[in-house]
Amino acid sequence: MEFSTPDAIRHIRSNRNQKIMIDGHAKCQLEAMTFAINYHRLNIIEGNNSMAISGTVPVIRNEKFLINP
Repeated sequence: MEFSTPDAIRHIRSNRNQKIMIDGHAKCQLEAMTFAINYHRLNIIEGNNSMAISGTVPVIRNEKFLINP
């Protein structure tokens, strides 16, 4: 099921007892929420005891507005 970033973070937080897989690698809950911040939309597939997360629409950063020290 596809989620927006805030909804995906809420969904990850609510399922604490599931094993989280991000692009085929096992990650902790905090790493999954950090991964979610880098995407506008995420695809979350739930199994019996696992949750597979993949990003679908990445956040595009505009370098010309960044302040370089």
